[in-house]
Amino acid sequence: MSSSKKSEDWALEQAPSRYEYNRMMEGIEENIDGEMGLQCKFVLVTLGELGLRAGELAHISQKGSIEWINFRRKEIKIPKHSPCECGYCEKQAQQKAGRTDGVTFQAELKERWKPKTEAAIRTVPFHYSDEIQMIYREFFNKYDEWPRSRVSVNRRVDRIIENSDLNRNSDTVNPQTLRACAANYHAKCGMNPEALADLMGWSNKRTALKFYQQYNDGVRSELSRCHGAN
Repeated sequence: MSSSKKSEDWALEQAPSRYEYNRMMEGIEENIDGEMGLQCKFVLVTLGELGLRAGELAHISQKGSIEWINFRRKEIKIPKHSPCECGYCEKQAQQKAGRTDGVTFQAELKERWKPKTEAAIRTVPFHYSDEIQMIYREFFNKYDEWPRSRVSVNRRVDRIIENSDLNRNSDTVNPQTLRACAANYHAKCGMNPEALADLMGWSNKRTALKFYQQYNDGVRSELSRCHGAN
């Protein structure tokens, strides 16, 4: 089993419940004020309900020629390329140049930032949630982009956990398990696997089935339909 396969399974097992997600939001509202509170809310809804990756969140921008947020349509458009020279992108470029013959640091940096896979180039609507619309408008009225580093996304998650009364190991709540929380939420609400895979930016549609099948017993439903059972 590949490390990515183990990672997906682990995230699914450790995903916070919707109750825990709500407790995290309540913890922010009760205990974290000002800019830090706004950043924590933005991180929580972006990872834990909209299902973006931490690297995607860290590169959201309204600057220059790339605008990720369309408030008229109430959606995020994750581009195939967004020019960036942040510390995270520099580190990624250095690593790629160091392990790939014929690839220079400058050439690789020109390719940054880019999504993890082709499937990650996607549109993520948030029209359905008044709460997310409010948080996004407040955030982008104040900032043109995520104002900190990629590492700070994890730090905001840590701050959220510190100010929540969750009865669980804090090591099991991170950007990855919050993404799984989002996938669980939408699957439980009835989103079909294909749409769920598109929302989450998964190349392998079978990943979506892991979440979908927890809440949709196709065999039971078909037997009930065929035999008139309740």
